[in-house]
Amino acid sequence: MKYAKSQLLKFRKRDKVWRNSTGTCEAHIETKKDLEARSYQHWLFLTTIKNKVIFNDYFYSASTSGHQREVRRLLKNKYKIDLVVYQRESLNNGVNLVPIYEKKFLAEIKLAKKGLREKTKKDLIETIKEQDKKLKEILKLKVCPDLKREEKKKMKLEIEDKDIGENENEK
Repeated sequence: MKYAKSQLLKFRKRDKVWRNSTGTCEAHIETKKDLEARSYQHWLFLTTIKNKVIFNDYFYSASTSGHQREVRRLLKNKYKIDLVVYQRESLNNGVNLVPIYEKKFLAEIKLAKKGLREKTKKDLIETIKEQDKKLKEILKLKVCPDLKREEKKKMKLEIEDKDIGENENEK
């Protein structure tokens, strides 16, 4: 498989950084402590938090996807990725738990509806289990603060309001 020339990362000795030819992707991977990769100089998708390697697999453009692919290729033999997240926000502020809780709560709400097919129920239960597993993994690594109970309740109510609004529109 051939890559576009601009996607390939080359080591720049003077800067001690891996960079592509267009300068849109930079990766510092020499030591685990300083591990970092950015797309377009601002969107952090690889970092180390509390000595754990975190990789954000969300991509907002085709070129960002290429940057992530190249950084994964560089990391393959050097470091183990401890946690892969999928969040729209940069990793500058740590891991965002809101999308994970949101996906879990929506699955719980749908599961409570009557008349679901068995396959749908199994899929929803599997989604809830996956989200629980991911939450436990993130909280075990302690890479972000846990949401307070009041925040979880507020978020659950907002999601239920969205769901009720959708049901009214269907009628």
